[in-house]
Amino acid sequence: MKLLSKELVELIDNTNEFECEQRKKVLEELEKLNLERDFQLVESAQNFLLLKFLAINILIFNMQFMGGKNGTEKRIKSYYNDILAFLLNRSRTPVSAHNSLNIAYEWESNFKVWRPRKVKNHSYSDGDSVEDEIYRVVESSSDVSLYSAQLTKNCASWASTYHFSPDRHHLIRPLEGLIKNKNVLELGCGCGAISRYLGEIANHLVAVEGSINRGKVAAERCRDLPNVNVVIDLIQDLEFEEEFDVVTLVGVLEYSQIYVDSDDPIGHVIQKAKQYLKPNGILIVAIENQLGLKYFAGAPEDHGVGVMAGINDIYSNDDPITFGKKELENKFISEGFKKVDTFLAFPDYKLPSLIVHPLYTRSPNKFDLSDIVAGTAIHDGQPIANPTFSLESTLRLVERNGLLPDLANSHLFVCHKEQPIFDYKPQVIASYFSPKRNRTTRQYIEFIDNDGTTTVNRTQFDESGSSIVTEEPLVEGSVYRFSLHKIIQKENWKVEELVPWFKVWLDELRKFQLNENLIANKVSQLPGKYLDALPRNMMVNANNDIEFIDLEWNYPNDVPYNLVAFRGIVVTLGGITSVAQPKDAPFVSRINLVKYLLRELSISVDINQFQGVFREINSYFSASFNTGSLNENASLEEFINLPHFTVRGYKEEQQIRLAELCLYWAEEPNAFSEEKTVKQSFQASASEQIFNIQIPHKRINSLRLDISNREGMFFLGECKIQAKDGSVVWDLNIEQPNYSGVGEMEFLSFQGGKQIAIKSTGNDPKFTLDLSNVEEEVFNAGAVLLLRMSSFF
Repeated sequence: MKLLSKELVELIDNTNEFECEQRKKVLEELEKLNLERDFQLVESAQNFLLLKFLAINILIFNMQFMGGKNGTEKRIKSYYNDILAFLLNRSRTPVSAHNSLNIAYEWESNFKVWRPRKVKNHSYSDGDSVEDEIYRVVESSSDVSLYSAQLTKNCASWASTYHFSPDRHHLIRPLEGLIKNKNVLELGCGCGAISRYLGEIANHLVAVEGSINRGKVAAERCRDLPNVNVVIDLIQDLEFEEEFDVVTLVGVLEYSQIYVDSDDPIGHVIQKAKQYLKPNGILIVAIENQLGLKYFAGAPEDHGVGVMAGINDIYSNDDPITFGKKELENKFISEGFKKVDTFLAFPDYKLPSLIVHPLYTRSPNKFDLSDIVAGTAIHDGQPIANPTFSLESTLRLVERNGLLPDLANSHLFVCHKEQPIFDYKPQVIASYFSPKRNRTTRQYIEFIDNDGTTTVNRTQFDESGSSIVTEEPLVEGSVYRFSLHKIIQKENWKVEELVPWFKVWLDELRKFQLNENLIANKVSQLPGKYLDALPRNMMVNANNDIEFIDLEWNYPNDVPYNLVAFRGIVVTLGGITSVAQPKDAPFVSRINLVKYLLRELSISVDINQFQGVFREINSYFSASFNTGSLNENASLEEFINLPHFTVRGYKEEQQIRLAELCLYWAEEPNAFSEEKTVKQSFQASASEQIFNIQIPHKRINSLRLDISNREGMFFLGECKIQAKDGSVVWDLNIEQPNYSGVGEMEFLSFQGGKQIAIKSTGNDPKFTLDLSNVEEEVFNAGAVLLLRMSSFF
């Protein structure tokens, strides 16, 4: 729809009742706007002017001329409604509260973003194919809100989960009172996962992203939020002059050394953010902790710098860089901030389920968060392939010794430009979010310090989205599930030891039996409210008294005792990040262990009956309570559906659960090292898996692909390097070999050369890619190794 400015002007001219002076001013403004050469540049300003004019004059007209003449009032109201709809239309320019955007940037209507008149290159990318798919999903979804079911159903890989999961907003949710109805500048908005939440609660959001591919996704994600403007520009080059209540840098500061040309890139970005703050504004920064516990355990850093790069403090001047808590707090103060509040994010800032507040951070020995923190380890979206220790066990030890603030995997800093008059939520110890929930099943818990007594504020939501808040006392004691680690973290642990451990829990579960269903001392049914009475919710105090907590799923019907027993075993074993080597190798398989425990504990499993009950429960709560298949004729193994344990200390050929693909890169010929790797874990699968491996933005001379750290067969449907523009610059060819340095493997050709197979002859199959025909600028601009592969060990 086009604005009918000329017809509107004629309509106003023919309506003598309007005040002449007012009409004259409006016509002058319209004439100025229509003289502009670039209509799209002034479109939002014109809309705003017309909207304001019509609103005022309809009011005047209603007061002075009730009923109107010749339908004039009706026609003006019609124009008013059309323009309002026009403003909210997803394909048009949003109303900008920041007029300087019109001055410094051009409106790109195809992508709904503001762009600088001089296009700038920005190489950061998840890979064109990944971002194109993210954009396609968002564009085709009718619901792009925070808890959109259409988006979350596409959380099939780490990349899609990172961009679509509503758990992303848990990072900022505890700060909502500082952001709601405020003007916010988001520096480095990516594909808009955080932008969506900020746009839903802020008065106005300007989201800045250097990459057009990512920025257009963010704009599409916020297409129905007229208070959001997405700007494509580099942080250091921003041209508009505005002040904001809040500025955010989420997962951005660590890349400053790569993208900012300055003697002090970190300080430069902090100062750039600070200059956009109002006098009492705040800067919110989320970043990985260089000393995060998971990095000691062997987790690779998420920036392509390799394992232990931060721990060994071997960052180069052009690497992404992280910092410890004290170092970064001091940096913010040195850059002129008057106060820094430090929050801790677990398992990290990307998909957090727990945010620990400054009240705890300043006095870590005052409160016991050991079990709560340990319970977040299993929810890390990027599990460690070969951990050096149990994260759950060590997190509890770290917390007991007051070291959690320094060893948290990620930090969230709130930096105050001026000394705040009061502390924000000074009594909150921590905020917990139940992970992977939907709009109606989400749960938000705050642990509150009331003069030394801890209480729990639980917020839940009904189908309309209305919140229901309850307050309850904190149940003292230890979560029973973690006592299991005293068994499974010892070398050569025995499965027989798990039987009495599970019996303690089952004895408590039987106490909830329904007497009329008691048969031969076995309980056949339990009240539905005990559906989640699992070891993870069983508290044991100092006197060995037991109480179940967090029984939020109050199912109205009775449930089979054996179903709850089965679910408790599966959920408990599935919630373990790693174990020591068991005495009996077959029990590396969690499925084998579940089957053993079912037999020893006399728990019978009727798959068809359980599937039917799970379907009813899932439907009632709009949630999923089963771990395995609900398909007809599913086997017990499919119904259990648990991967193998990650076993520490195993020889490579015994490590069944995961293998690791590793891409080595070097700036000099074949100068490969462990510090310069990009690694990705995978599980053997006859189904084809897709890998999109971001190649570091470096002066790449050599690449080596270690297809696995396991002996096996690997079938490649595709193995190529794609440049940022989508062109293929290297494609594996075994007929005319474009590789060298083949080790512990051989290439085989199938289906007339359409499929390539790799047969490994050892545990380190590898080959070096011939990059002689690839321009150096391809890697500087950003390239991706695309791999489609099925595998058998």
